[in-house]
Amino acid sequence: GRDEGSSAQRGRAGCGKTERCRGEGLAEGAQRPPSASASCGMAGRCRRCLIYSCLLWTVHGIVPEPQNVRVYSVTFNSTLQWDPLIFHKENVTYTVQYKRHSGGFTDLCSRTAFTECSISSIPLHGNYTIRVRAESEKEQSNWKSITFTPINTVIGPPEVHVEPRPRALYVEVRGPSFQHSGKSWHIRDVYGNVVYSVQIWKQDSDEQVRLAGSCDCGFLLRSLEVPF
Repeated sequence: GRDEGSSAQRGRAGCGKTERCRGEGLAEGAQRPPSASASCGMAGRCRRCLIYSCLLWTVHGIVPEPQNVRVYSVTFNSTLQWDPLIFHKENVTYTVQYKRHSGGFTDLCSRTAFTECSISSIPLHGNYTIRVRAESEKEQSNWKSITFTPINTVIGPPEVHVEPRPRALYVEVRGPSFQHSGKSWHIRDVYGNVVYSVQIWKQDSDEQVRLAGSCDCGFLLRSLEVPF
């Protein structure tokens, strides 16, 4: 009788332990979850991270960055351009900066309302990083950067002067000049010797008469057919 009572008592004790485990959602031998204070600590850290992320988004993410940033350059007259910002706020401005290698950035245009900025003042030789951002009141976008090499410009047409001579034409060709750093430059100052190709053809005809090469100077085309 004593053994049966002990067995029943042990059984009741075991059932109570199992029921407590089931009530807590755990099987026997399973580890308990983190305490309520630990859970609250993790939740607090998550909330702080979320608030910090929201603050960063407020500072840098509300104003979208400029798109389709590009350079238009003809004979070293260079302009940075970008598409107008589609934004619900007014008074949007832009700032453009440049730097070479690891140096600091220098302003080219500061809080301009235009969607372009002259970058012709950048030194002619070297590779540069140019960046542009948008601003609205006290908020600003992320920077949008591109690489710029000034000598990769489109050379404009030369100046051509033609003087008729007996059965000949005197043709004078001068390469384009441009202003930079307060003085006048010729493309020879950047590229060295310049060579031109000159094509001559009869009026109202696509037939080519003569192809001549010339340096940056004048030359004489002789033995031309007289049109009468």
